[in-house]
Amino acid sequence: NLFWTGRYAERAESALRMLRTVFLQLNKTEALPDAICRTLLKAVTDVTSTYPGFSSFDKALLNNPEPEMISIILDQNRVGSVTNNLIAMIKAAEQVKEQLSSDTQRIINNIGDELDALKANLKPGGLSAPEEALAPLVTALLAFAGLIHESMIRGNGWHFMEMGRRMERALQIVSGLRSMLTSKFEDIEQEVLVETALLCGEALISYRRRYQSGVNIENGLEMILLNANNPRSLLFQVEELAMHFADLPGNKETLNAENKFLLEAITALKLSDVKDLAKAETGVRQDLDQLLARVQYLIGAAAKAISQRYFDHAQGPQLLVKNAEWQDHL
Repeated sequence: NLFWTGRYAERAESALRMLRTVFLQLNKTEALPDAICRTLLKAVTDVTSTYPGFSSFDKALLNNPEPEMISIILDQNRVGSVTNNLIAMIKAAEQVKEQLSSDTQRIINNIGDELDALKANLKPGGLSAPEEALAPLVTALLAFAGLIHESMIRGNGWHFMEMGRRMERALQIVSGLRSMLTSKFEDIEQEVLVETALLCGEALISYRRRYQSGVNIENGLEMILLNANNPRSLLFQVEELAMHFADLPGNKETLNAENKFLLEAITALKLSDVKDLAKAETGVRQDLDQLLARVQYLIGAAAKAISQRYFDHAQGPQLLVKNAEWQDHL
């Protein structure tokens, strides 16, 4: 339940960041080219896995995307929606509340309250800047993450929650980049997509401070994919995931399947070259897409192996946590 609390929280936060950024880009004074609008909206569907959504390229949906985006936020019966993920997170946290501080439980209650407020306030056509309505919920989720980091005892439970968060964030980064940056566009159009990816990862200000040459694909990929000092880069997530896994009992001395998957993902990222990843000879960045697809597979395989090892009752002595509720989440 701690593992899935971390995953659901990160899944909801990533979706909110993506939706907030796309609302912001679509509501700019200067209209974006149609191809960029389609790419941004498809990225919303890909990151939240609320298919078919914008991936169908339905003309009516693309011309009036707000109702679909609000459905992705508020429809609690829709798998992948923000509300669906937050309800699942709150339920998972409820099962392990004895391991969470009173402040952390208060923040979880606040997340539920902010969600209720959002349902009341967010209606199609009802807000001129819908992205602003999402900010309090993002802030509440950041407070939750901060309290987990500052207040939770560094035991097995903490490692599982952090593994859940890092795993989910890595998968969300991969989904977003594959949607937005693997296809080649003209420089000005490409700049909007790179900027969107940086905004989703809270990295645009750091990027501008570090690079004075404007927004471009090579530097953007370096910041989002390979910068080991960026706490929202893909490499950072996989390295943190490997570190948390290594700290679990019995993992320091052996290189088991989970370690191998994560080690291969880290190595693939570290050996990659942003110049090669940025090349697009056929209109598609093949090297980038292949790298992201491989990392996506490896993280998914590591997640499956971890679930089988620790969460499957058939494994018996390897279980660290015994709770019938696990089966609801697998």
